[in-house]
Amino acid sequence: MTTLNIGDMIENAAVICHDAGISQTIEIMTAHQCDRVYVTDEAGLVSSVICDYRLLKALVRGQLASCSLSDLASPLSETLHPNQSLSQAAVLFRSGYATEIPVFESHQFLGVVRRKDLLATLFNCEEIAGPTAGSVLTGLNNQQTRKIG
Repeated sequence: MTTLNIGDMIENAAVICHDAGISQTIEIMTAHQCDRVYVTDEAGLVSSVICDYRLLKALVRGQLASCSLSDLASPLSETLHPNQSLSQAAVLFRSGYATEIPVFESHQFLGVVRRKDLLATLFNCEEIAGPTAGSVLTGLNNQQTRKIG
């Protein structure tokens, strides 16, 4: 059985320059049918993310006109490396708030791994391996490592 890693699951993600406008960001989200856009810094490296929730919240509060993209963007809290295992990604997704995690190699943004795709892949690996074979997720249900909440 082939061992998959994060590099096998990377998908493209929408990226925008830090000095782009809010309307351009919303247009990109709409065109890419995504809920977040990754923001580059002055050096052209992805450094933060802007989510539709933050834009909507600013719009509802009447603050969107006075905000810049960098005002609304959030730092990247979790990242993955293409050589990491799928079970390492599963641990990061267990909190439930992240729908995708960006993947970097040597500070280069490669794309994202999406939770729904990881779920499908891990589920298929478990089905193929069967209940008696070694699980891709071995150790995740261990009481010492399991996080409740």
